[in-house]
This record gives sequence, C-alpha cells and structure tokens, in this order.
Amino acid sequence: MALLERIEQILREAETGADGPMPHSSVRAEDFYVEACADIARTVRGERARRTARELMLAQPLDTPCGGTYADEHHWQLQEAGYLRTWGTEVDPADRTVRAFYSGTEDWSEDGTGELLACTNDGCGQERAVPDGWQIDYR
Repeated sequence: MALLERIEQILREAETGADGPMPHSSVRAEDFYVEACADIARTVRGERARRTARELMLAQPLDTPCGGTYADEHHWQLQEAGYLRTWGTEVDPADRTVRAFYSGTEDWSEDGTGELLACTNDGCGQERAVPDGWQIDYR
C-alpha cells in the first residue's frame, strides 16, 4: 500500500474509531499522530496536483496565446530541466524543428533531466515539452 493511501486509511479509522494498524488498538482523532497524518496527506495531495498541473501545461501546443505583459506570441527558449542551461532558440513549425544556438563554454554538468521550451516574455512563464516528432538541432 502506498504511503498516502495508508495515511488516508489512518484518518478514516480516526473518524470512525475502527481498529488501528496494530492488534488490540484503535486510532482516535485525538491521537497525536492523526493531525500530523492529515498535514502529510494535504502536502502530498498538493504536490500531486502541482505535478499534474505542470504536466498539463507542458503538454499544451506551442501556439497557445502568450500570457506575457508586452507580447501576443510566445518567445520560446530551449532550456534543460534539472540543470539550467539555455540556448538562443528558433522554433520552426514548418519543418518541426527547434534550432538551438549556444556560444559559451561546453563545460556543462550532465545532471539535467531533459529539454523543455520556456517562454521568456515578461509575465508569461509558460513552459512546454518539445513536441513529439520534433527534433532539436543543436548548433
């Protein structure tokens, strides 16, 4: 059983007074760990919702409206998640290519977790996954 599911089971037991996880014991709402379990469950649910919202944002098409302060269209920049690397970027929908230009050092960490496109317009902050079937042309 996953941790969140076990914690939720403990909370249900506290509400109903059902037998607890140990023989001959019961979970009571006033037990010191019930409040901690509720806090942990809220935190885990919030993290799952945040992760799901980010996954949904990354899956949006590149041509969705920009939420930037001064622009109607996104200005995409290729970045590497997990270790911030950025490249000058051109997005070419016609040939389904992201062209990335970099002129700095090549002494980079290998700790990144994959590329994504981030809009650099003020006030936008949206990110997208590189669409399936697209290629990245590093130059």
